[in-house]
Amino acid sequence: MICFEVQINGKVVCTAGVGDFGVLTSNLAWVHVHPARRGKNSGTNDLGDDLFLSVGGLTSNDKNEGEHLRWLNQQEIVPGDEIRIRILNQVICDEPVERFSEEEKKD
Repeated sequence: MICFEVQINGKVVCTAGVGDFGVLTSNLAWVHVHPARRGKNSGTNDLGDDLFLSVGGLTSNDKNEGEHLRWLNQQEIVPGDEIRIRILNQVICDEPVERFSEEEKKD
């Protein structure tokens, strides 16, 4: 299976894979909220500045009963960090730290 080996500053933080069918994603995001929009419900820190990395996926099967998987969920990143994603083809990967069905996601 295709796997993403994700490193932060030279340290492997996860090796993610969803199996033979599905979606595998890695997302690096920076959010800088305008001062007028900052507040306790904005989801950002006091400076209105967030930088984070997420790694997740969605399994797929012939019954359309996919499962959402997460290895990293908005892991904080800071300027100067080095992110490396190596694409591997291997049989095993790390277990996700979180998994849930589409039904559980709706709740």
